[in-house]
Amino acid sequence: MGWIKKVISVGGFILLGCQVVSANEVQSYPYALFWNDYQMTPGISKGAVSIDDVLEWRDICREELGDEMETNADAVYESYDSYFADKSCEFLNVTQCADWYEVYDEEVQQSLQQVRLENYYIVFNDEGQYVYQLSLGTGEYSSSDSGPFLRACVSGNVIPLRFCTDEELQDFLQEERERYTEKRNLSMNNVEKADDCQFISGIWELRDILGIEDIYYDTSGQLCIAGIFEPEEFQEKLNQQGYQLRGKYYMGVWYMNGRYEVPPDGIQEEQKQYVQTMAREDEPEKFVEQQKMLYQYTERVGEDKDLPERMAEEQWENLKIALTEMKKMYPEYSCRNLYYHIAGDYNVEEYTGFDPELLAFAETLEYRADKNQVSEDEFGDPEHLELKNLLRKYKEKYPELTYLQIYQTYLQETEESVQMSKREKLYWYLWQKYSFDKKTENIQKEGTNGQNNSDKYRETAVAGIIVLVFGAVAVKLWMKKAEKG
Repeated sequence: MGWIKKVISVGGFILLGCQVVSANEVQSYPYALFWNDYQMTPGISKGAVSIDDVLEWRDICREELGDEMETNADAVYESYDSYFADKSCEFLNVTQCADWYEVYDEEVQQSLQQVRLENYYIVFNDEGQYVYQLSLGTGEYSSSDSGPFLRACVSGNVIPLRFCTDEELQDFLQEERERYTEKRNLSMNNVEKADDCQFISGIWELRDILGIEDIYYDTSGQLCIAGIFEPEEFQEKLNQQGYQLRGKYYMGVWYMNGRYEVPPDGIQEEQKQYVQTMAREDEPEKFVEQQKMLYQYTERVGEDKDLPERMAEEQWENLKIALTEMKKMYPEYSCRNLYYHIAGDYNVEEYTGFDPELLAFAETLEYRADKNQVSEDEFGDPEHLELKNLLRKYKEKYPELTYLQIYQTYLQETEESVQMSKREKLYWYLWQKYSFDKKTENIQKEGTNGQNNSDKYRETAVAGIIVLVFGAVAVKLWMKKAEKG
């Protein structure tokens, strides 16, 4: 590949870092497990951006720096920090300590530098799917000055944005798009397996007895079960309930920053202790305390008292308060499920006070529960919380439109998709929610060839009428044409 030679000429960057590196080659990296998992959890990030933002930054940086983009790491990093700090929006737990390393002395800064480089942005593709992570360093390459890197969540493959050509980057994106679609189809096919569905539903009902924390399909399509008991004890309990093990079992727990898995060889008492105290908890205060304890253990917070937490104490408290309020309003939702809805900004008000017209419209929409009961419990949204929240946001911006027109124009395709999993739909809705205001701000700042905002709103109202006559596809084409003037 052409950019291998370019990276080598810069010096200080090992050969593997100059290639699209596979996930298998970075298994020593502590988060490789989570990235190489189709059911990935975003975890503690610096926020969320779109793939268009990433490509735009690369073009801007290349235009401003020219050939220096490959040699002047400081200038690239400064451009990266400035651009993405402005473009990013909340998504689940956003670290409030992105630049805390600056306040520490030089010795401590060196310890924090790797953490700073590995702090990543979640990246959504043009279909609103969380499929990439963007960071200045990644795994064993975090000590180099060759970032930023774009990492694919499904494959774990990595590409350095400073040194690849446009063609190589487009090939990378296309290959990962195809790989994502392949894994999605594989996952959908697995869900359709009647035997698997029956097995999963059966043991999930017994999760307290069996100590099951999570059930999912990995990227190879293998059924995986995580639980708090050691494998031999789990197998015994499973047999006592009349089941034979299907797939793979490992000792591990659900974790907001991914899944925590105890290595199968040489299980340590300390690791067992943390996992076995993580029995599934659905009371908000205890749930948050469990996650905080596991976070502090896995992140090794407190190992060096001079190092700060990436999650501030205030964030834990806000999470606890918000989760408690949400659980009171929606007791049928699990704490894990509610966590996804409010962990970005802890804003409970977005799920309250819906007007009667909106509630009446939502009642007309059919809800299809996931055949996989685990996925439904963790990612399902039977009360249409995210849908109603977005409908209200659009209504506030475009009061001329009815809820039906808004739904058909912006939300129906995703809401009624049978190809998207519950996780994909939830992440899509969260991305729309958190990026909504920034998208609106961009429209207001940029305008459309001198149009004012009321003109834009009138165009959107017209779009709603077009939906009723010609359908959602036609209106999208019409609106794109309108935006181009």
